[in-house]
Amino acid sequence: MDRMGKYIYGIIEERKQKRFDIPGISGGEARPYTIPQGEFSAVVSDGPLEIYENTQENLLAHNRVLETVMKDYDVFPLRFGTVAKTEEEVRELLKMTSDQLSEAIRAVRGKVEYDVEIDVDEKKLLQEVQANSPVIQQIKSLSQGRTVTLDEQIKVGKVVAQELVKEKLALAAFVKNSLSFGIEKITSLRLPRPETLLNLAFLLKKENTPAFENLIQELDQKLEDKLRFKVTGPLPPYHFSELKLLVVDFDRVNEARKDLGLPGETTESEIKKAYRNLAKKFHPDQARGEDQEAEATFRRIDASYKLLSKYCERNPRDRYHFRPEEFGERIILLDRDDPEVVG
Repeated sequence: MDRMGKYIYGIIEERKQKRFDIPGISGGEARPYTIPQGEFSAVVSDGPLEIYENTQENLLAHNRVLETVMKDYDVFPLRFGTVAKTEEEVRELLKMTSDQLSEAIRAVRGKVEYDVEIDVDEKKLLQEVQANSPVIQQIKSLSQGRTVTLDEQIKVGKVVAQELVKEKLALAAFVKNSLSFGIEKITSLRLPRPETLLNLAFLLKKENTPAFENLIQELDQKLEDKLRFKVTGPLPPYHFSELKLLVVDFDRVNEARKDLGLPGETTESEIKKAYRNLAKKFHPDQARGEDQEAEATFRRIDASYKLLSKYCERNPRDRYHFRPEEFGERIILLDRDDPEVVG
């Protein structure tokens, strides 16, 4: 039977125990509830004490709980995959980080996040550039009635590429400036596709959300021939939470070591080497559908490597001995500047 723990979604300001009628990340009958300690409560659900893979199903369940809770509370979201062993450990976590939590929650109180992806229609933009560029028009004018030379074709290609970049930069600056009114903070996120011009996270006060949504709708209508907007929100402030917690214990770290096939004593460079070798073998692009379990195996290897990397980063040593007495039953890692969510 799997060992059970407490999966932690986030922190709210609440002194009493509350329950939420929504399925937790483990599914079944388990429903999220709060574990209070002082002025704060952790929103948790009961589930296996394990490394949670960042599958779409798990991520959606994690986000659904936070979005339900934020209807009634300001939520400080924890990174996906945060698990504690017991209720006592959750309370200890809240005690140990109470000062940091007070500061972090104050920074996001009364605020929500919107994520905005903006894709560019390169075909239409290219047509516009070709029609409006004076240099291209001049070359076309000079070449009327004769065959365009290779040098002229190369020159046109270079001009088009340069003008396309300039037009994209101008569009990006215009959109970003237009959406900045009434915004507390903006951060750029990874571009998910080649055609994505901008991928931005906005932090704003809840009372400003109607105006922000109207502004996006106006921009979408104004630029619909060039840009496509995808808006997600309101959300908990995932990308603006200054305090990030990762709670693990010896069993989790040791399980991650075994996933990478590492011996009981190893180094950081050996951990990286083991991950590279396994990633090369099980990456879905390499498996090409031959092994149906390759993708799941790769996700687990990737999650285990991230866990070990984070442990090494916060506990630098020449060699790592995977024994309980080396670091005790519980590790709590605090990250203020890491923008990525570690699974």
